[in-house]
Amino acid sequence: SNIYQYEVSAWSREGEESRHNVNYWQFGDYLAIGAGAHGKVSTGEGVYRFQRTRHPAHYLEEFGRATTTSRINSLTAIPNEDLVGEFMMNALRLRNGVALKLLSERTGKTPASISSTLESLEARGLMVNDKERLATTARGYRYLDSVVESFF
Repeated sequence: SNIYQYEVSAWSREGEESRHNVNYWQFGDYLAIGAGAHGKVSTGEGVYRFQRTRHPAHYLEEFGRATTTSRINSLTAIPNEDLVGEFMMNALRLRNGVALKLLSERTGKTPASISSTLESLEARGLMVNDKERLATTARGYRYLDSVVESFF
């Protein structure tokens, strides 16, 4: 029963981490099922968050009406200039960070686009200097909000 902290607010046994949560923190897409549920979807045009109506009666009334104008969803594009910050806000919550390649895969942004910010954070001892992985140091993890703010 070797339990460890794999994310800011989550602990688990080795190999038993929540797959849903890890996907979420790696800026993956997820569905919104049920009243009040939230989802995220990436398309060739951008990355979008959506929300189902919070009212169960509205949800049930609209269930089955699959139209783009249905009131069960509110669809909001994540602004292009916020994609890296949004990605980092999720990814850096993971104790071990994420593979650098996920930055491009999930946001379309290149590692070069964040190189000056990374170098500054590395010089301040807040990010690990690793060409394959985006992760904070122990100190950076302690000051995670400030680290993430640097990417917005």
